[in-house]
Amino acid sequence: MSQSPSDDEDININDVLPSPSDSDSSDSEKCSTEKACPSPSPSDVSSEILDEISSETEEEQFEVERIISRTVNAEGKYVYHIKWVGYETSSDPENFVDEDDMHCPELIKEFEQMEQLKKKQRAKKLEEQAMLAKKRKLEAEQRAKAAVISVLYSISGIMPY
Repeated sequence: MSQSPSDDEDININDVLPSPSDSDSSDSEKCSTEKACPSPSPSDVSSEILDEISSETEEEQFEVERIISRTVNAEGKYVYHIKWVGYETSSDPENFVDEDDMHCPELIKEFEQMEQLKKKQRAKKLEEQAMLAKKRKLEAEQRAKAAVISVLYSISGIMPY
């Protein structure tokens, strides 16, 4: 079987690949639809791949289920420890997000409200504990005073009643 140039279905490799003489003069030529375009240079491929990966990464966003805690970094900005939807809770670095990268104002507001509520509850509990300690101290002082009075009366032989 011989390949003839008139065969539309058969492609001759020499028709597709540029000849060595063409490669010297092809720098200034534009690709046409009649000739096969040279493959992009490795740097072009790399940038195309990086652009594609970058656009895929930009499109791929993860959903925050809830904010676990908040700390302050060295620059004085908040860093949130978050729980991603569909992932386990852990202390891995990817679970800590700078406030500038948090795109969920509703969750931040909810977290802030919960923190304020917890702060008020802690303050109330501390106040109750302080009042209880003060009451116990007062009762202990009254018992001690009553014991001293009882000893003094027993020594003197005089009954207070």
